[in-house]
Amino acid sequence: GDGHGGHGAGAACALVGKCWDDDGDFLLIEGAESLPEWLQPSNSQNRCFIARGDVQLLLQSAEAEAGLGLAEALASLAG
Repeated sequence: GDGHGGHGAGAACALVGKCWDDDGDFLLIEGAESLPEWLQPSNSQNRCFIARGDVQLLLQSAEAEAGLGLAEALASLAG
C-alpha cells in the first residue's frame, strides 16, 4: 500500500456530522425560529447536518412530504 489507506495523493476526506439528543435534532431545535416554514417534525429526518464547516439543511423537493433516508441525505451532501 501507499501508507494512506488506499487514497492517492490529493484525495479529499469528507466529514459529515449530525447532532441529536433525547429531545431530537439539536440543531433544528436550537434554530427553530430561523427555519423555513416547510420544515416540520414530520419531514425533518436526515435533513440537517454539519458539513463543509457549516450547518447544511437539505431542501425539500416539491413532492416530498417525509424526511430523507440516510443514504439519500449523504448522497445529496456529497453531490
